[in-house]
Amino acid sequence: MSIDKELVKKSFKKSISSYDEHALIQKGICCRLTELIDAYAKCTYDKVFEIGCGTGMLSEMLIEDFGIVSYVLNDIVSEMGNRVKEVMSKHNYSTYQFVDGDAECMAFPKDCDLIVSASAFQWFNDLDAVAEKIKVCLSDRGFLVYNSFGSSNFKEIRELTGSGLEYRSFERMKELLEKHFTLKHSENIEKRLYFDSPTDVLKHLRYTGVNGTRVQKNWTKATLKDFEEKYREKFSCDKGVYLTYNPVYFVCHK
Repeated sequence: MSIDKELVKKSFKKSISSYDEHALIQKGICCRLTELIDAYAKCTYDKVFEIGCGTGMLSEMLIEDFGIVSYVLNDIVSEMGNRVKEVMSKHNYSTYQFVDGDAECMAFPKDCDLIVSASAFQWFNDLDAVAEKIKVCLSDRGFLVYNSFGSSNFKEIRELTGSGLEYRSFERMKELLEKHFTLKHSENIEKRLYFDSPTDVLKHLRYTGVNGTRVQKNWTKATLKDFEEKYREKFSCDKGVYLTYNPVYFVCHK
């Protein structure tokens, strides 16, 4: 099933003001990515390219912790450029460029020492083609460090609604990457977020923009009531109801 990029763009555009407050898992992911860069690929970078920079959560961590001479940032939502500007201004960092557009369709900057991405690769229809494009654009010493999400991600939502993004398996992603790179590190993690109610789960999806596929086209009182009852029945614990995230991480060398 082809991913509707206009729907993805619309979802994230709506969540710009609420994303940072509610994207708890994503913040942890950004911290982990900086740890992996520090462990496997730390140096002074002449050129860094970030795919799907969003509100600049990872961008801010990188300019604080690593010597980046030139930074190119991309996001499918053009309005994210204003958020990036705020982040860069706060840190008096001026040698950056923001480029909006679908990364699958755009030309990448050449001779990048690091290509990095947080929580964006799951939106690519053709990961193999993106990996090939990245390989061409990396410098000889270049690294790709990113995360995506595995097949257990949001499994509760998909079980109850029969809809949602079809995530690639961890092993399939490894197989694709090993065609193009030397895989230095990979990890497959499951984390749960806990909520007071199933309605709060749906609000979380909306506030973070991660519902870039239609979980349910038209909620009615009846369908929402049925969803809540089944969610509580199947996915409750002493902390409330839960939602599974399945972040996967990769460090690749050209």
